Amino acid sequence: AYDMLRGVEYDASGITKFLVKTACMGWLLGMGVGYTFFLWIRAANNKLEHSSSMIQISLTLCCAYVSFVLAEGILGMSGVLSTVAASLTLAHNM
Repeated sequence: AYDMLRGVEYDASGITKFLVKTACMGWLLGMGVGYTFFLWIRAANNKLEHSSSMIQISLTLCCAYVSFVLAEGILGMSGVLSTVAASLTLAHNM
């Protein structure tokens, strides 16, 4: 995206590729991370154990950070959309 400021011109296919990579793939990655953490939270669910709720809260917070860092920092996608998709996936499945 910063190449445009340097004077590099993009055509319609370049813009579409950028949009698909950052927005759509970020959203799909967030859904995958959210569903993975949902399975992990469900596996940690034990009503008879006192530390179960603390583990679930910790995993919920880690889900947001993992989805953002994975998308934005490592893969170059939209971290905000990835975090939103992960949280909506968790909210839908819980």
